[in-house]
Amino acid sequence: HTESRNSGAFFDRQSYNSDTIGANVGYIRPTFGVLSLYGNYTTTSYLNRRFLVPGVGIINDGIETYAAGVEFQRNIGSRISGSVSLGYTWVRPKLPISPRFNGASYGADITLMPTEGFQVGLSAGRDISASNLLDVSYTITDLYSLSGTYALGQSLTLTFDASHRSRKLRGPAVVQGLVLQDDKVISGGVGLRYRMNERLMFDTNFVQERRDSDALFQRYHDSRVSFGVSLRL
Repeated sequence: HTESRNSGAFFDRQSYNSDTIGANVGYIRPTFGVLSLYGNYTTTSYLNRRFLVPGVGIINDGIETYAAGVEFQRNIGSRISGSVSLGYTWVRPKLPISPRFNGASYGADITLMPTEGFQVGLSAGRDISASNLLDVSYTITDLYSLSGTYALGQSLTLTFDASHRSRKLRGPAVVQGLVLQDDKVISGGVGLRYRMNERLMFDTNFVQERRDSDALFQRYHDSRVSFGVSLRL
């Protein structure tokens, strides 16, 4: 059970209650890996989003989500490990004027170590979940990312990452043209990490990020440089 509250006069529309019930069954074999079947049900209600639906009455905004699928985890030697999942999700908004969603859900997390000192992580996934954005019933988010480290020496490490995230916002059609906007964020970065000793470490990072949105005022192109010091007492 999850409760989220916002006491602001305008942002109290973000307050919601959510409950989830799930079950899974798995098959484990050392030479095969782990194979799991899962299913879950989630119901979410926004406490301060009430709409008058003709012929029905006053209804609180919210969604019911059903999901089922399969997940497989496997390590191949000491250089490849990861998991993949594939499922299907049904979203049923409590408001008849909100759009439904039926579609695939997926996920993958893979770690590769091509050589000693070189590690790469790959991930991809789709998440369909309730949203705390104003007048958004749920979001459909697709995320793809790449990250890695490469040891340039005993104390110096190169880091890099890149990601692509697209997000679709869904909610009551009566406010969709005014509030809901889809967006896409693409980012990439490179950095260096220097470990002086067991307690002291320095790092620097350069990141470029671009956001495209249906709303003109939400678009941007950003470049950032950061420096950091870590001290372990």
